[in-house]
Amino acid sequence: MQPTRPAALLVCTLIGNIDSHVQITQTMKKISFFLSILSVLSMALFQSSCKGGGNKNIGANDTLALVSLYQFAKAEPISIEKATGLASTLLSNEFNKELLQTDEQEKVISYSSKEGGSYFNQNTSNGDWTFSRNIDRYYSDYNPKIPDQKQAQSIAEQFLKTNNLMPANSKEVHLVHSGGVQGVAVNSQSVKDLLRTFTYARVLDNLPVTGPGSRIVVKVGDNGEVVAATYRWHVLAAEKTTLKLSEIKSEKEASEEALKIVAEQFGSSASATLNRIQLAYFDQGLSYIQPVYSAELSVTMLVDGKEKVTMPYLCIIEAMRQSPEALTIRLMDAKAKELAGIQKESSIPEEYKKKQETDD
Repeated sequence: MQPTRPAALLVCTLIGNIDSHVQITQTMKKISFFLSILSVLSMALFQSSCKGGGNKNIGANDTLALVSLYQFAKAEPISIEKATGLASTLLSNEFNKELLQTDEQEKVISYSSKEGGSYFNQNTSNGDWTFSRNIDRYYSDYNPKIPDQKQAQSIAEQFLKTNNLMPANSKEVHLVHSGGVQGVAVNSQSVKDLLRTFTYARVLDNLPVTGPGSRIVVKVGDNGEVVAATYRWHVLAAEKTTLKLSEIKSEKEASEEALKIVAEQFGSSASATLNRIQLAYFDQGLSYIQPVYSAELSVTMLVDGKEKVTMPYLCIIEAMRQSPEALTIRLMDAKAKELAGIQKESSIPEEYKKKQETDD
């Protein structure tokens, strides 16, 4: 298979704690391109590229000969019966079959309890799903008994094995983030553990797979119960396309592209420093996993024409000269956030927000 589509696009986004720069954020609203992209996605890309498996001492140019283009095997559409069975297994006694809904136009099968505390969503075209049990009691004076990190990881992995969710090729699966969520009890200042979270991602050819696809997130709560999970893991086709050096942009070309896009988006008054560039793979949940360059920069710009501010900036650039699939970061509505495994912020009391850790 030879890719035929020109690859002129690149995906760039800010990374870092934008919430801590209130005045900067207000000014940056004028730059709609950046504020339309969720910082949580960019952090997922950054964490995966840093924490994913593989030899981090190998430079981008040294790995060009190892790079391939991967395509997913054709997925069977998800039937209502299959989705119902999965929802029933995941939600157990919280599941009510009568509340399961199908949206053929959006290709989504969804469930939400009458109280709104538990939900299930599945994409019928590719099988991606997410679910959450009702954990409202956690955000009160109730003290959940949360297992330690090691025990919780064993529980998470046993959950995947028991439900036949662990990918067949175990060599591709790597734990890239182990963390959790803490909170302060409403009527006290004591900090308590609320959840343990584990994010698994793909590694191919000793390179991390970044992007919204190839992700499994498991959240462990009270007494070791798996209270939420997100599954976006597609089976690869048997054959891959090994790419020639002439089909891949050089590190120098990718670096120049990253600097050019900064100039285009921020204007001539901004300056940028390239801190690091490395090869990775990108899975945006469509048909391919393709090689990309992950360029980490520092961008310095004037805010309100007065104050100079420097912030980290991440560019994901198509590495192939002729890519079969242009990179995009789609705007994420509420349902898409659920599919991405992101806790609904509106459901978290103010007392807990300052203690919440972003998991994926």
